Amino acid sequence: MSKNINLTKKFSSVLKVTNEELTKRFNRVWGKSWVEEGYELEFSNGEGVLQYLFTNELGVDAGSLELKLNPNEIMDEFNFLNFVPKGSKLMEVDKLSILKEERGEGILDEILTTIVIAAEEHQVDYCIALIEPVFYRALRAFYKLPVQKAGKMFFYKGDDVVPMIIDAKKMIVIKEQFEWFKGQDLFVA
Repeated sequence: MSKNINLTKKFSSVLKVTNEELTKRFNRVWGKSWVEEGYELEFSNGEGVLQYLFTNELGVDAGSLELKLNPNEIMDEFNFLNFVPKGSKLMEVDKLSILKEERGEGILDEILTTIVIAAEEHQVDYCIALIEPVFYRALRAFYKLPVQKAGKMFFYKGDDVVPMIIDAKKMIVIKEQFEWFKGQDLFVA
């Protein structure tokens, strides 16, 4: 299957956040996006939190992604357990942000590929998230992710959100069928 590749912009790297300097850059990217959208800022740290910074071809910070391997906080507040089999390994997708000037330039492909790779590496059964309804529809219809709603839309920390579950096991099995999947060799520094 041929892949549609955006040749107008090539993202130079996906950086795993591992030090204070990268943490500051990561916080700047998602913080700026969240303030623009009117969201309440919520900082994370600790064990089981993976953070990634995405840069454009010029090395300028363009996007962010946070994955929580122990999503206890969101599990306690929202009832995701009614939608997944007991004992499933979960990963929360959070702080998925792309700066306004970089939107529509292909960075979401890199972010989604990173989610697939992390889910596979950590043997995740399901990914959970609270996302905007329009983004949910795009993930389902355009990106063809195996997603389902885990409840009704509601207002949360500045915007309407939909609780969403991605069947990570299925996503991993069919990853090569996704036109946006960049492959296992996606550079993660």
